[in-house]
Order: sequence, then C-alpha cells, then structure tokens
Amino acid sequence: MEAESDVALPRSTMAQKIREAFPPELRVAGTTMDLMIECCTEFIQLVTSEANEICAADNKATMNPEHIIKALQQLEFSEFEDELTELLEQFKQENKGIVRFCLLSKCLVII
Repeated sequence: MEAESDVALPRSTMAQKIREAFPPELRVAGTTMDLMIECCTEFIQLVTSEANEICAADNKATMNPEHIIKALQQLEFSEFEDELTELLEQFKQENKGIVRFCLLSKCLVII
C-alpha cells in the first residue's frame, strides 16, 4: 500500500490555488482546505487512471494530452474540454509546441 505522501499534491501549492479561487475576504477553515485538497488529489488520480487505460488501449507508451481529454469525456467531465483545449493551445504556443504528459507518483505533471 502506498503512503499518503506518495500520492498527495503539495499542500501549500494547492492551498494557494484554492485561496485564489475565492474572494480575498473569505476565510477557509483548515479542515475545509484539507477536504478540498483531498478532492483535487482524487480527481487527478481518477482522470490519470482513466487516461492511462486509454493510453494502454491505444498501445501507447506515452500519455498525450488527447488521452486526458478523452478521459474527461469518458468520465462525463466534457464541460472542461474547451477550456483544457484552449490552455493546451496556449501552452503549445508559449513552449514552441513541446508538450509531454507523464506520470510521476501517480500525479499528472506537465514537463
């Protein structure tokens, strides 16, 4: 069984992103923050697992952005597709088209 720290997202980074999503005057209880971070971790693991299955079914050794988009569709999160596609295009433009997705400790990382 994996240790919790092996699959957890960096707490400080996630807490910062969560705070950015709320008005500055709103305070978030520590237990609420922990719950939101756990939900984010579970969501990423779910999408990554589904994308990994799609990747394997395609006989690919490298997970690509298309696998993530297809995973979101299959998990019925297609409402994120347009924004993700936009962000991917923006990322490609900013990074001269070099985009690779890989798995590191079961968390999705863009390198």
